[in-house]
Amino acid sequence: MRGTTNERYKPMATAVQLGVPVAKVAKRFNVTPSVVCHALKAHGGIPKRDGLKPETIAKYKKIASVVREGVSVDRTCRRFSVSPPTVYAALKHEGVLAPGRSAHRKAEILSEIMSSIKGNRLTETFEELGEELGISKQRVHQVFNEAKECGLLKASVKPLGGE
Repeated sequence: MRGTTNERYKPMATAVQLGVPVAKVAKRFNVTPSVVCHALKAHGGIPKRDGLKPETIAKYKKIASVVREGVSVDRTCRRFSVSPPTVYAALKHEGVLAPGRSAHRKAEILSEIMSSIKGNRLTETFEELGEELGISKQRVHQVFNEAKECGLLKASVKPLGGE
């Protein structure tokens, strides 16, 4: 017989409270780490989170500084031999905004829309604009509506063909 839950949990909780990592306690008692955390909570404690290792923090700082200088995420991955999620985690940890092309791309789409306006009408359909830009007509329509909503385009501007 395995004993009552309380009898099993007390030694696990005590071990963690003494500073033994949850993973090691779980291995020692042949249970999952979540069981150890449950045991700890049942005995008035919460698992201590050590956070990141100092060498990980140092690496994150280097990664973030490289991206901050303008190096792409892809090149940063190759330079540090890490995956894109690791680069994004480093940027998040260091409070650096990830470089994004979406704002530039949206500006390019909007520029095409603006150049296609004559009077209060677009001179090209969303489909034609999309083909020129290599995107879907739905994306052109989405940017068109966003521009109208935020006041970049007059509300009176109508798409060609009544789209």
